[in-house]
Amino acid sequence: MQFDDVLEQFMPMIKGCISRWRLYGELEEFEQIGRIALHEAWEKYNPENGPFAPLAKSYVYGRIQQELTRQNRRRERSVMLENDHLLPDQEDTAGLICLLSFLQSLPLSGREMDWLRLYVMEGSGPSEIAERMGVSVHTVKGWRKQALQKLRSLAREQKLEW
Repeated sequence: MQFDDVLEQFMPMIKGCISRWRLYGELEEFEQIGRIALHEAWEKYNPENGPFAPLAKSYVYGRIQQELTRQNRRRERSVMLENDHLLPDQEDTAGLICLLSFLQSLPLSGREMDWLRLYVMEGSGPSEIAERMGVSVHTVKGWRKQALQKLRSLAREQKLEW
């Protein structure tokens, strides 16, 4: 049996999975993930181990669930500032003052504030910040983790969308 025949036969199962989890906004992406998972199952299928359908279903559902977990983790770990006035142009002094004022109002410790300032205003990464502050990269990542937890908590309290 060719993979095209298998794909045609199991495409309703892939679409059912997408429908079940209401993933309509990213339909093409999740259909592709389902197709790839089905192909992986088809390649690894051994008729001696039983029917193909349960294997296909577990591969498809598993890969889609992995992608949802990956996306959720990405969302949880990222902080996005959507207001354009918070990110000033190089020569926009009023915007810079607004950004500094906003940063100072946050309930962060001194080191967490240092991390945020260097990360947001200068675009420095953990290794650059660690070198500049004379600490380990692990320490800087700890500041980042604590700062992001506090910012997410603040956002939840104020019902902001980050």
